[in-house]
Amino acid sequence: MFSRRCLSIVLIVTLLISVAAQSFAVDKAAQAEAEIQQAASAAEAATKLGPADIPFAGQATFHLPQGLGFIPTAESKALMASMGNHVDDGFIGIIVPTTEESSGWIIVASYNNAGFVKDDDAKDWKADELLSNIRTGTEEQNKTRAERGIPELDILGWVEKPNYDPAVHRLVWSIAS
Repeated sequence: MFSRRCLSIVLIVTLLISVAAQSFAVDKAAQAEAEIQQAASAAEAATKLGPADIPFAGQATFHLPQGLGFIPTAESKALMASMGNHVDDGFIGIIVPTTEESSGWIIVASYNNAGFVKDDDAKDWKADELLSNIRTGTEEQNKTRAERGIPELDILGWVEKPNYDPAVHRLVWSIAS
């Protein structure tokens, strides 16, 4: 009788712990969803619609065309954080489409004051190594996303491999995720 009673108590306690853990996970996911909604509302309210000139880190001006919007630094940082994404000190903001036909993508604008890049140094960049480092960083951020109940991000590969144009001293690259 004692062993049945102990077994019953253990089963009940296990069930209660399981229910509490599920409730905690639901609460955490609901909290994350509320943070995303709050950040998205603030971002939408702060979005500057094109056509407009957007200064970039005192280094350039982006001529934002009609059909695009720019979410300023503070609001876009909050939005990125709410979705489990890390941004660095050079983060400027997010460019988004403003029409439903072109939705489904964003551009993250950032500036890295790394200084002058010698043309000879640009020849030695290893695109595969850079992509591997990006994937590693994304896998680390996926842990935060998973904790918040947000889907993980997969780095699919290059849209455009790093390409340095020495004539205009410009580096262009893009990844698909």
